[in-house]
Amino acid sequence: MTTKTFLFYDIETSGLNKAFDQVLEFAAIRTDAALNPIETHECLVQVSRDTLPDPHAVLVHHLTPQACANGQVESDAIRFIHRLMNQPGTISLGYNTLGFDDEFLRFSFFRHLLTPYTHQYAQGCGRADLYPMVLMYYLFRPNQLKWPRTEQGVSMKLEALNSENQLASGRAHTALADVEATLALAQKLYQDQAMWSYLLGYFDKQTALKRLSDLPQVEGFSKGQVGVCVEGALGALNQFHAPVLILGMHQVYRNQCVMLRLDRKRLSTLDYTDLNEIQACMLRKKISESIVAPLNRFESYWDDERRQLIQDNLKWCAQAIAPIQSIAEYCTGLTYPNVPDCDASAALYQVDFPDQALILQYHEFWKYSFSEASVLISGFPEHARQCAERLLWRRPEALETGWSSPTLNQYLAGLKGHASNERVDYTGRIARTAQMVRTQIQTCYDQSSKEQQRLLDQLSDWLKVTWAV
Repeated sequence: MTTKTFLFYDIETSGLNKAFDQVLEFAAIRTDAALNPIETHECLVQVSRDTLPDPHAVLVHHLTPQACANGQVESDAIRFIHRLMNQPGTISLGYNTLGFDDEFLRFSFFRHLLTPYTHQYAQGCGRADLYPMVLMYYLFRPNQLKWPRTEQGVSMKLEALNSENQLASGRAHTALADVEATLALAQKLYQDQAMWSYLLGYFDKQTALKRLSDLPQVEGFSKGQVGVCVEGALGALNQFHAPVLILGMHQVYRNQCVMLRLDRKRLSTLDYTDLNEIQACMLRKKISESIVAPLNRFESYWDDERRQLIQDNLKWCAQAIAPIQSIAEYCTGLTYPNVPDCDASAALYQVDFPDQALILQYHEFWKYSFSEASVLISGFPEHARQCAERLLWRRPEALETGWSSPTLNQYLAGLKGHASNERVDYTGRIARTAQMVRTQIQTCYDQSSKEQQRLLDQLSDWLKVTWAV
């Protein structure tokens, strides 16, 4: 039987675009099931030649290209992280990792020709996230932690929780310091082992589906369970939760649960032919990535106005079966728009899964010499071939020989800022260019402190040398 371990991790990145930015720093602490540390990992990552760091990110974590110069090359670091997360029995988690880090790494794995999803399910592996668990402790075990307060209410930022509870030392937004704080936070939560085990169940797909099916139903509506979605984005004013009607599982994205908020507006006045109005009340959450709990446990958090609205909406749902079924049919069939010119690095959600033979070829790519690999990639699917070209271009042999290709030249022209070679990600957002970074540096400079200006000067020098901008 595979021994379960937790891998607490954190990343610092060159920016927030999951498709185009890169990991600059990674840290992880592996523990046993009782959260006793087993091993610690930390790595700094060089800025790749075709990465254009966001100046705002540099001002947060201070990781300029010069500060990262002695780190690992990106391809070595990403393959190392992939091996760590895919070690049998590994549950990878952190603080809000399912909100950012996990998907960021998924794209990093994808463009490095590694399996992007196996760390979620294969060989006893899985994922969890401390952030929604902390929200549940705040609501139902408030004495477990001290809760930092601001003018806007309670703060759930890791930095604030760390300071209030004296979890770990070290500057925030350094990967290892954040991991140490996250592990210390988890150890405090683990003191209530029954609560800890119960909440971990929400990150197991079969357990989460069973709990979802056990929620009470709206009479007359076969798919209409009622529950409460717990999520940080709902905010302190809503006590981080929203009562919801479960409309069903998505027809295309099979792991996605579609819900209608019961506290947003009076549903009897909802124009269910107005798609924008419906979407404003809709939540879509992946099973085993979110917490949807029984409704009756949250009633003490509602004021009279919110309670009345929820009760009125529940009564309407029980009577208005046809409108609700129409809303459910629309919401569970709503798909994300296809981006026709999506860049190869951002095509994760728009291409087919590789078969086993192709996965083996991707594996061989990393074993081959430069000349052998440049021949091998000619048989790859177009998106994979372009990703492989970029990986080869980063190798010293490409720099020494001037190796290139037409599609690679178009890619590099897009990085410099040529409008005809503009790159977009899977949401349609335009990729950062060298000229954009130069403009951002100039915009930030006068409003920055002396220390921040020093960081911006370093980034500016690197940009001038690397991209002649």
